[in-house]
Amino acid sequence: MSNGISLFLFILISLLSCKTDEPPEIPAVSIPSELITSVGLYDTKLQGFWATAPNIRVCPDSGITRERIREAMSLWEGVGYEFGNVIIHVYNGLPCKAAPGEIAFRMPTQQELSEALSRSHLGIAKTQIENSTREIISSDIYFQTSTASHRAKVVEHELGHALGWEHHDRRYHIMNQDLTESGLLIIGMERLRYDQRIKEFRRPPTGQND
Repeated sequence: MSNGISLFLFILISLLSCKTDEPPEIPAVSIPSELITSVGLYDTKLQGFWATAPNIRVCPDSGITRERIREAMSLWEGVGYEFGNVIIHVYNGLPCKAAPGEIAFRMPTQQELSEALSRSHLGIAKTQIENSTREIISSDIYFQTSTASHRAKVVEHELGHALGWEHHDRRYHIMNQDLTESGLLIIGMERLRYDQRIKEFRRPPTGQND
């Protein structure tokens, strides 16, 4: 790009299964050890990070309520994450989408909706990351339908992607890509571990002089 900053659009796509029947709620506590997938607790990759707490923008046509968003935010706040202001977008004739420093809940374009339907994705988070520093610039979240945004764990899962986290294959984990296998566990993604990953991103390559 002309300004010398290398940007790329990292698309974190949730592969949550879309079924007509509401899946049974899965408990997030008292899990028998033999039912847990044998993977490391802290194996989830972080693609990028927020240098400052992002604001949340709610577009009027997003199909999700402010209350549902706050409910999802509270799950992540419970393990140390912080968010800025919740902004209710006022229509001004321009498309509603995330500005730098924001996570926006918006309506998908027709192409995005078609892709979500064809792949049975309940929700999608598109996150823009600065390639050299791995700092997140902005993130847009949208859902296949307004009903999908009210399904348990879906918004929480997509918000995890907007924070920079990839999928986790451990059962009952919030970032498990299969809705019927997921839960509300956030093991390995606490803010302390987030900050540790940020230090790793900022650490000079081995052998590089200061």
